[in-house]
Amino acid sequence: MSISIPTLIRRHALLAALVAALPVAEILADRMGGPGPLVAIVRNPFAAIAAATIFLRFVMRGARGPWRTWIVRAAPLAAIVPRLIEPSTAPPVLQFLDLMCAVGALGLLGFIGQTIVGDGVRRQEHVDELLDAVMLPVSASMVSFGLWASSHVNPVYDPTIYAFEEILGLKFSIIGVRTYHALAPLSSLAGACYMFLACGIVLAALGQPTTERARAVLAASIVAGACGFALYFLCPVVGPLQAFAPEYPRSLPTIAAVPSPIEVPTDAPRNGMPSLHTVWALIIWFNAAALKRRPSRAALRVFAALTIWAAMGLDDTHWFSDIVVAVPLAVAVQAAVVEQATASLRGRITVAACAAMTALWLLAFRQGSVILGLPRVAAWTLIIATVVWPLVRRGLATRVDRQRDSDNANAGVVSMAAADA
Repeated sequence: MSISIPTLIRRHALLAALVAALPVAEILADRMGGPGPLVAIVRNPFAAIAAATIFLRFVMRGARGPWRTWIVRAAPLAAIVPRLIEPSTAPPVLQFLDLMCAVGALGLLGFIGQTIVGDGVRRQEHVDELLDAVMLPVSASMVSFGLWASSHVNPVYDPTIYAFEEILGLKFSIIGVRTYHALAPLSSLAGACYMFLACGIVLAALGQPTTERARAVLAASIVAGACGFALYFLCPVVGPLQAFAPEYPRSLPTIAAVPSPIEVPTDAPRNGMPSLHTVWALIIWFNAAALKRRPSRAALRVFAALTIWAAMGLDDTHWFSDIVVAVPLAVAVQAAVVEQATASLRGRITVAACAAMTALWLLAFRQGSVILGLPRVAAWTLIIATVVWPLVRRGLATRVDRQRDSDNANAGVVSMAAADA
């Protein structure tokens, strides 16, 4: 059976768009002096680990046989690559990134080999697996350029966020860092989850009941990333460490009731608001429900929870508000991309309301005076509503969908029984 290119493009439209964007990003990066996708895939940790997920996917989904066996057995050889291309004095982190890329290349070779030797329907399946496997690494390769571009935006609105969190009455950022350090080695596990988030996304996708939904989970993570990077320019935030060092994380300075935005150096990306690691962790949490095995569901949700904790606990941490604003964005993306909720009026309301909630928070922090004039009770009411309403709304929609699927299945059984009678 021949492989139809137009059919592949329709089936993998998002990947086609990403591939088309790659040369554009590379040209812009070259002209502006920033890191392009080709550099990022071997020098950005998120991108390099995303590349390694190709091998992870091949091990879990590749067709069993001699070719798969040889690719898996060759995995230890990837450790030789950093020694071949890096000098002996190279920092360990560079050697680690080279290793991740080498492992990913081995997985890519595995998929390509299976595609070549396959025939008919199996070849089509191998091509689909290959294209799905590279979707996340291709998108992650543009992360460095996006972060670099955001780092040139000034002013940043960290003082406004800090002043708002002072209204809440708790210094969540300092509490997060102190508990993170106090609870080692659990915090080390959380840091690993934070770093290897791309693996969690891929594992959540591979556990879905259908190929279409698995592809949708990957698409949701990419769409969430695109939305997050766009929002970085709407309300640039660098986090408490970059904004208030060297006092932070030991303490935070006294701040005015209605502070002005500040200028910070251009070496720090403005990637605080919203916390994309929180958005991605929530997407993992949501889609873990579709996994068949309870231990797998629990493991992925622990992975997601630890990732969110690391987002608040690492020294270069997020504000509490970054985590809060991530919730409606995650629900909106999950509903629109994975659950395709926009097909119903209720779903469209959920997506629109959550998107509006996210945007209003960012605009409120930019404007400053209105949100900083709230009493403590009103501020906490907004925080709780921002977290609870989207999650409850999504939970109700999920139960409605399950009931509808159950009713449809029962109706099918009844109709079959009537036909037999």
